Amino acid sequence: MRNLIIIISLFSASYNLKAQGTLSGNFRLNADFYDRDSAIGAANIPNYDYNKSSANSWLQVNYTNPEWGFDASIRADLNYNSMLQNPPANITASGIGYWFLRKKIDDLEVTVGSIYEQYGTGSALRAFEDRSQGIDNSIFGAKVVYNFSESLKLKALAGVQKGIIQEGNIFNLTKPFVKGANIEYSKQIKENFTINLGASIVNRTLDVATRNAVNSSNDKIEPFSARYNTVVYQLYNTLTKGNFSWYVEGAYKSPEAIFDPITLQYMQKAGSNLYTSLSYSIPKFGVTAQARRSENFQFLSYSTLSSNFSENNNRSLSFIAPINRQNSLRLPARFQIAPQAMGEMATSIDFTFSPFKKVAFNLSLCLIDSTNMSNPYYREVYFDVEFKKLMDGKMKAHFGGQYAFYNQLLYMREGEKDVKGYTFFAEASYKLNRKHSIRAEIQYQHAEKELGQSIFALLEYNIAPKWSFSVTDLYNFNPNPNYFIQEYRTSHHFYSVFAAYTKDVTRITLGYVKQLQGIVCTGGVCRIEPAFSGIRMQLTTSF
Repeated sequence: MRNLIIIISLFSASYNLKAQGTLSGNFRLNADFYDRDSAIGAANIPNYDYNKSSANSWLQVNYTNPEWGFDASIRADLNYNSMLQNPPANITASGIGYWFLRKKIDDLEVTVGSIYEQYGTGSALRAFEDRSQGIDNSIFGAKVVYNFSESLKLKALAGVQKGIIQEGNIFNLTKPFVKGANIEYSKQIKENFTINLGASIVNRTLDVATRNAVNSSNDKIEPFSARYNTVVYQLYNTLTKGNFSWYVEGAYKSPEAIFDPITLQYMQKAGSNLYTSLSYSIPKFGVTAQARRSENFQFLSYSTLSSNFSENNNRSLSFIAPINRQNSLRLPARFQIAPQAMGEMATSIDFTFSPFKKVAFNLSLCLIDSTNMSNPYYREVYFDVEFKKLMDGKMKAHFGGQYAFYNQLLYMREGEKDVKGYTFFAEASYKLNRKHSIRAEIQYQHAEKELGQSIFALLEYNIAPKWSFSVTDLYNFNPNPNYFIQEYRTSHHFYSVFAAYTKDVTRITLGYVKQLQGIVCTGGVCRIEPAFSGIRMQLTTSF
């Protein structure tokens, strides 16, 4: 509380002393009200038994004064019976989740407090926040940025990571010490030829207690003594010439104690992550090819790995960028995955072709295997066709399909090794008039070793600019009798009724939801999503 008073006082003093400073911010509230439904697995936890409700809210306030070269920010996090951070356990904890003070002095910029940062694609370092997934692994410490010129910039930071969940407290800081530096140089060689070079080094030093915990563990492939220091070296470059863009990144991690989530044992290994992408784009056509090889590239602030997806997300210091397609439609997204830091060989290629102004074709191919190519992890073939401005510009249509091979046991730690899914979908939107529009989706999926046969339907009605209403239903009408989640071996309707109201920068949503249990992956990061039955409300605004 004392820190909060000091920081707020500083904001007030700055704002009063310099009227030209600006104050801005945002607020978000998520609230759930629980309605037990044991048939879909939404039962037998405190939030259904007696809590009956939960809430998460974030209020962030920013102050900026360009004349002083000064800005600051503070965010209050409030969580009550929340299952967001460590599902299905609930957490009640409130406090200052994030704050910083930043001052610019000529070509030097100094920041103290909570720091979000990323070097390259994140192989060496990525500290970020994603509220929807309960992730906040900022680094609490100091950061400096020095601009030698418009082309050359140096960044460095030091601190300890936030994010470890202990005894229901989500505001703890880890004890291992993290230091990192990154330098970037950009240069335009010719009118249509540019390069952007970068190099990074990140060092993590274990504290004595953390190192001893690893050394005393009985879960080791072979005896070893954990090292205090681990270093990650990273080089990357973007080369752009005409219609071509080529990115390449390589990272090496010195030997350290890592925990294999498959064998549930520690080993001391060096790690590597190599990634490249090549893009070519001209009017009406574009193609992007990607490849990545990762091996033993687990890099956490806390060497003692948890079996919990959410805890490990918050302990991660690095990020391996996904190359598989990020699907947003409900049934194709059931086979979203996260890169496997312990080892995988992944390739993908994406095509976009628009032969006519109103038509676009998309094709994506993805292949992921073990590093020695002996074990298949994931396969995807995806295609779709988009029709724009049909019926005098009133209608849009979109349809396509997906084939996916999915090693469920690898990605979810349970289930089958060879799930195959065939999914087809269609959606259309139609403008009734200037303010009123309607949108519909229909999706079908056949996945014999997963849910079985399922159908998803959505109907949405929009009244611009304020109102939106929708109803959806996912129905597994021919379920898999051997599915690893017993409740889903029989047919169920997972439906929702939803309404949203928007005025200026404020949006309020309210819905009754039935949601099935599973692993939800977004942007290469996965979390456990428990089955849910009840009412969900969200309020967002900014100022």
